[in-house]
Amino acid sequence: MTGRLIFAGSLTLIAATACGGEDFGGAESGGAAGQGGAAVGGQGGTAASAGNGGSSATGGTGAAGGSGDGGAGAGGGSSGTGGVVGSGGASGSGGCSAPEIVVNNQAGLSALAADSSHLYWTATSLGAIRRKAKSGGVAETILSNQPNAFGLALSGGDLFFTRRANPGNILKAAKNGMGAGLLASNQDKPTAIATDGTHVYWTNVAGAGAGGARRIPVGGGATEIVHPGGPTSLVALTSSDVLLATDAAVLRLKKSNPADGPWTAPFTNVWGLAGSDTNTFVATHVPTGQVLSFATSSTVPQEIDNGHFMHGLAFDGGNLYYLRSKDDQSYELIRSSVSGDKKTVLACAAGHALALVVDATHVYFTTEAGEIRRAPK
Repeated sequence: MTGRLIFAGSLTLIAATACGGEDFGGAESGGAAGQGGAAVGGQGGTAASAGNGGSSATGGTGAAGGSGDGGAGAGGGSSGTGGVVGSGGASGSGGCSAPEIVVNNQAGLSALAADSSHLYWTATSLGAIRRKAKSGGVAETILSNQPNAFGLALSGGDLFFTRRANPGNILKAAKNGMGAGLLASNQDKPTAIATDGTHVYWTNVAGAGAGGARRIPVGGGATEIVHPGGPTSLVALTSSDVLLATDAAVLRLKKSNPADGPWTAPFTNVWGLAGSDTNTFVATHVPTGQVLSFATSSTVPQEIDNGHFMHGLAFDGGNLYYLRSKDDQSYELIRSSVSGDKKTVLACAAGHALALVVDATHVYFTTEAGEIRRAPK
């Protein structure tokens, strides 16, 4: 398995190289702020899946769909609409359809984000940010020469991204790649990033120095400490709170005063994080993957699902979406009620699926094979 992937919404590639494509190092000045970005695992953010003992019915799996860089894959032959599953149970008769391939052959896929028209992603090994129209067309590079580009968030006409190095940087650019500038420098391996349109929040995974979580106004200014230290990998936002996953716990902090009485639940191996104004949702990876819900005032979880591995977790205001690996060789895309009493297998396929985002009509996710796939919600 690869390392944890961080995503924030869907995304689309644009093959044109960004204006200039300069390398904005730690000493680079400037960095106009932009409007926020999509939260990594934020309200409707990222995550995982499980399903102990539940395997989908064998019915025929739909064709994987079209391939080629940027080519939208055909939906393939469906063998049923994806059976409704009980808590941890097997899918209903009829099996499930293979998710459509939207983009393939993408090296170093890390974060995924989406707006109403495009999908955006970071190609970390290429030092690039790419996008593609949801309606089809060719994937394009909008920013190049950005070594270690990793986390990605969107808001308005802007995108925000982390450069995951030590020291690393937080940058902002227009969604077409123009006007890239530095927001914050000298961060300890900044990884996940989210925005609410007022501030940009990010996590630092290195254990020393500036580990923890930070924020900065979207227009630039002073960097503020949200969480003081320790390796922190995921961030999600609600209207009033900041959710963080560290190497030892999940935290829920008030945006208005992060130091004032944080809610904490001990956890390790968190691979998905999302929230609402009343609940915190967590997806874990090993030893037994789970999707859990915590009421805001409680540290006692309600189990929504369990299984082999969980990846990607998103909440759209009504349902949870996550990727459940059954046998380390195949996965299911699950839609679940927040109580876990109603689950539907939306799609399934061989391989490993990782980062996940949702829009009004579809669920988009990345795979270890360098693909972005989608299925109707």
